Amino acid sequence: MIFAITNSPTDTLTGMYMYFDDGYPKAHEVITEDSDDLVMTPELVSISPNEGSIAGTKVEVTAPGVTVSSVVDLVDAAGISICESVSVEEFGKITCITIPEEIDSEISILKDG
Repeated sequence: MIFAITNSPTDTLTGMYMYFDDGYPKAHEVITEDSDDLVMTPELVSISPNEGSIAGTKVEVTAPGVTVSSVVDLVDAAGISICESVSVEEFGKITCITIPEEIDSEISILKDG
């Protein structure tokens, strides 16, 4: 069973319950037992555009699990920020104005510092 959370004000879903018509799926303990909270981990799905100006470019990142209350940054393989500014305007969407230099092709999300 695959499902998606399409909107959430925070990255922790507290007091949420999941019900399944046909009973619990295999490994349901991950989301149903020993915790009242489900914490979402952002996943980088896409970056657009994937090329830009060496002077800096506005990029939009699709990252399910990022919420408007998340503090995030985009970093290169060395863990150094590639953004002059970064914002999360809506669930799963990060906007970054890149720094004015060549950016490594290996990018990841740094969440909450």
